[in-house]
Amino acid sequence: MQPQSAVEIHEQFIRGQRSARSIAEHFLGVISKHDNQIQSFLSVFADRALKKADELDQKRNSSGSLGKLAGVPIAIKDNI
Repeated sequence: MQPQSAVEIHEQFIRGQRSARSIAEHFLGVISKHDNQIQSFLSVFADRALKKADELDQKRNSSGSLGKLAGVPIAIKDNI
């Protein structure tokens, strides 16, 4: 997948072009592949991320209200 902005990822999710699960799996794969070299993640909650992605997919499919960042993965810096 080519690098995309958060807006592009969100729009693809909202339009149904990509599922939240596929987005989460992609970025978890990137973390898994590269983090052993750069060690930038102290904790990765893959199971929780996939569970939340599945819930978000269900919500979109049932026409539930979706937030402005729905489908967009985030990472939080530990010094906050």
